[in-house]
Amino acid sequence: MKKSVTLKRSPYESAKIAVKRGSLYSEEELDSLKKLEFEEILKYMEEHGFKEPIDTSYLAYEGFYLIEVVLNKYLSLMYGDVMVSSSSQNREFLESYYLKYQIHNLMALVRCRISNEKDITPYLIGDNRRQEKYVKAFEMPLEDAIVYISKKLKFNEGEVLDAYSKGLFDLENYLYAQYYKQIFSFDITYNNSDEHKFRQFIQSYIDILNARAFLKLKVDGIEKLSFNDLFVSGGKVSRDIFTSLESIANEEVLEKFSELFSMEITSFSSLDRAFNNHKQAGSKMFKQIKFGSPFYVLKFFFELENQITSLRYLLKAKYMKLTDDEIESLMGGNN
Repeated sequence: MKKSVTLKRSPYESAKIAVKRGSLYSEEELDSLKKLEFEEILKYMEEHGFKEPIDTSYLAYEGFYLIEVVLNKYLSLMYGDVMVSSSSQNREFLESYYLKYQIHNLMALVRCRISNEKDITPYLIGDNRRQEKYVKAFEMPLEDAIVYISKKLKFNEGEVLDAYSKGLFDLENYLYAQYYKQIFSFDITYNNSDEHKFRQFIQSYIDILNARAFLKLKVDGIEKLSFNDLFVSGGKVSRDIFTSLESIANEEVLEKFSELFSMEITSFSSLDRAFNNHKQAGSKMFKQIKFGSPFYVLKFFFELENQITSLRYLLKAKYMKLTDDEIESLMGGNN
């Protein structure tokens, strides 16, 4: 049964979001960061928007742990600020959008326990109150922790455990299916077309982003990173589909991509064109989202998450001392 939600126009919310959008890094800034070393990038970030996440994490973490905790803290702070200024109706819809971060946290919990990590904190997104339940669950036997969090998120714990028993891919796919099911369970009254277009754009954007990252690694042979390090969840094409393509020839991969994206993809360049065409289509769609619309917030979050992905790629690449050519290959089109 669909839940009816009437979203409200809010110029006040949009005014705050407009300020935050102005703080996002431009493509030129991201390009300039490629020329810096790992510590220099962190220094720049500290001076340009990331001061609190870096100052509170730099001495406690290093390497990949530092990268994750800084970016996740920043995302958590941004989301918290937006939620505080949202109307009750708009906040209810934003909470359904936020579920994907809760799923991220649950998957982080499972992966950290399996890999015997000592600290789950760097991987968590959300304020301290939201993180507490995952920290508590981290001390439980793994299946008990999965049941505990599933109940907190109002998932069917039996179905979650069943998906987990089949493997992490199945678990993640099940959880994100629940996320999109919840997103689409809202019967939104505000604009009858823009919200649908926005969701479709997000999903297809993520799919093309993942396809480009996968093909770059496969064609260019960047062996220091695996696709699992780069995969972005939330699209229609699951990670296990990409994994199934790892052992086949590049020509067959392109044929499969052509089927998946319902367009002819004969080379990496054609996938690049698909990506650029999609971004152009998105730009047109974004112009339709007017100042004051509740979807102005989602527009910002999509842009923010895109920036976080680019910074994660760049920081990991710099920390691993990849060559300039490898970084350019990895980052091309992701900023």
